[in-house]
Amino acid sequence: MNLTDLFAGNDTTDGIDSKLDAQKAIEKLGHIDRAILYLYVTGHTQQEIGDILGYSRGQISKLLYKMNEEGKKVGVDYEERF
Repeated sequence: MNLTDLFAGNDTTDGIDSKLDAQKAIEKLGHIDRAILYLYVTGHTQQEIGDILGYSRGQISKLLYKMNEEGKKVGVDYEERF
């Protein structure tokens, strides 16, 4: 399973389009942002992610917010999916 699989709704046209939109947005992320997003969508708290990567919870929160805002520009709302 990769990160874009977590965004797949189903095999309908909407689900496939959603996965492609997510894939495009994720490809624009750096490796740290991808790691943060993966940990977040797999159930880790912001504090846990910060502890794992050596960031504060506040920094993780800001990075997730920024990713969500950038994702919305290409039609992906990370918060809406989880």
